[in-house]
Amino acid sequence: MIQPNVCIFNGDKLTIGNNVSINENSYLECKGKVEIGNDVMIGHGVSILSNTHNYNRIDLPMNEQGESSEKIRIGNNVWIGAKATILMGIHIGDNAIVGAHALVNKDVPPNAIVGGVPAKILRMRR
Repeated sequence: MIQPNVCIFNGDKLTIGNNVSINENSYLECKGKVEIGNDVMIGHGVSILSNTHNYNRIDLPMNEQGESSEKIRIGNNVWIGAKATILMGIHIGDNAIVGAHALVNKDVPPNAIVGGVPAKILRMRR
């Protein structure tokens, strides 16, 4: 179920499994593709960003350097807490939990509970 006020850009590159909930005020930028597995809960205000601006050249304004994009994969039975941010190229394994306000800039292994800025493994689910 997708709640009101969810923004999805490039929705043709979004794949959503069964029994998925995306709560209010979440933002999904799917330019690089986003795959969401089954039984996933996405809290309110979550940002899932499969692209970013290029910035390597100092002789050219950043807004003229184009963008890069990479696929994000979210496994099955994943819970992403409120206001978390998932950056491009990330894979979140099955049964993982992402804590509220976490910044996920590295892959999350299956069964991991991660939190913080940047997100780190806090413990493993058994």
